[in-house]
Amino acid sequence: MPKLGIVEKAPLSPEEQARAIKTWHSEYTAKVGAVKAALSSYLRVRNAGTADPAARLAACQALQTTDATLLADASALAPPDAVVAKPLRTAFTHLQALAEACLIGQNAEAAFQLDGFERSFAQAATALHSYSLAP
Repeated sequence: MPKLGIVEKAPLSPEEQARAIKTWHSEYTAKVGAVKAALSSYLRVRNAGTADPAARLAACQALQTTDATLLADASALAPPDAVVAKPLRTAFTHLQALAEACLIGQNAEAAFQLDGFERSFAQAATALHSYSLAP
């Protein structure tokens, strides 16, 4: 029995899927730049072992703000391939948890969340590789 109000989309052909993912990727790339820059700043401060709490706090805040914006964007982390979408959203969810832990000085939790981000991001990269793209 058909369900009222639910419209199922026909599956995309491989060519349509490739076109759709490339279109999504160009939009994603434009949106993820601020997060990548904030992550780079955070890692620089973290790896330098700086004792400057203001620099650490600023890097954590920038990461939290930029990542929250990305997570709130309905299309940014919604590629037309679930194999890419799930680990990508998971990666940026870990990044948000990292930023929150960093802001309250929970360094062990921040390190744990960074590991989760890296693992999920690597899974997304593997999935995107079939389209000759990278996250």
